[in-house]
Amino acid sequence: MELGLRYDMRAPDFGAPIADLYSAALAQCAWADSLGFDAVHVAEHHGTEDGYLPSSLVFCSAVAARTKRIGLQPSALLVTLHDPLRLAEDLAVIDILSGGGRLNVVAGIGYLEREFEMFGVDFATRARTFETKIDVLRTALRGVPFEYAGRTVVVSPAPLGDGPTISIGGSAPPSARRAARLGLPYVPTSRELYELYEEELAKAGKPAPAPFRNHTPTFVHLAEDPERALAVVGPHVMHTSNMYARWAMSRSDAANGNYRPMTSLDQVRQDPDIWIITPEECLSRLEGFGEHDELRFHPLFGGLDPDESWESLRLFEDRVLPKLIANGSFTKT
Repeated sequence: MELGLRYDMRAPDFGAPIADLYSAALAQCAWADSLGFDAVHVAEHHGTEDGYLPSSLVFCSAVAARTKRIGLQPSALLVTLHDPLRLAEDLAVIDILSGGGRLNVVAGIGYLEREFEMFGVDFATRARTFETKIDVLRTALRGVPFEYAGRTVVVSPAPLGDGPTISIGGSAPPSARRAARLGLPYVPTSRELYELYEEELAKAGKPAPAPFRNHTPTFVHLAEDPERALAVVGPHVMHTSNMYARWAMSRSDAANGNYRPMTSLDQVRQDPDIWIITPEECLSRLEGFGEHDELRFHPLFGGLDPDESWESLRLFEDRVLPKLIANGSFTKT
């Protein structure tokens, strides 16, 4: 199995101060790097009421400076909203800073219309814009001169080696078809979408992709007393789950990534994708995890106090991780 961290840096008014959250996030990435975690997943959205991270590449650059080997995964990087040449320059610099081979970009088309309005990008033609920018981005990352919008341009310095990996992310069927048509790796929100991607690749006579990598639960928090933790953590879970669910419901064709509307702590307790459990229960649940599964922590979920977050991570380090290593479920790289 793999181990990962995820950050969207939400900082609602009832949560921890935003500066404390950012400081804790970088410290946690260094901690995870020292323990052999596989990747840090970094989200992006714009203009939210709770300070959702708008600049995932700046965040990844800071993580690169604090770590030595952990993978850096902007997921999803909303390529449609950005200048592709500027993105290529930033990605090349992060690739160099991180020593190469650590940066895996999951490119997203974007689905919140207000974000497109904010950046002056036409929402109705976003699919065509996205594919055009992906093509420019991939070409630019080669580090050689090419023709773009009637002029010759070059991104310099070039990334190290083969540069960042570019994958397509998505939560709706068109993203699966797009990834297959472009011949790019696909990182969807559900196994069903990945199966559609596999079908589309087969129809086109393209090689079968790597197996689907499952990353459940949505949120895991370890505690000696889960009921006490629920009272503390629950409001942060509800805030985050409700906003993601509301965003997803603005689209008729998208999956919500296992986020559901919640109005009570009892709903948090009963949600199968929310684990607020003891270390021993965590070990029990992980028995069914295999090499294509990932346990992904979202430590500062909904602006959770860093002290509470660290308590959970330390319990994992002290009472879960050693047993995963001992039974061969996890190998430190």
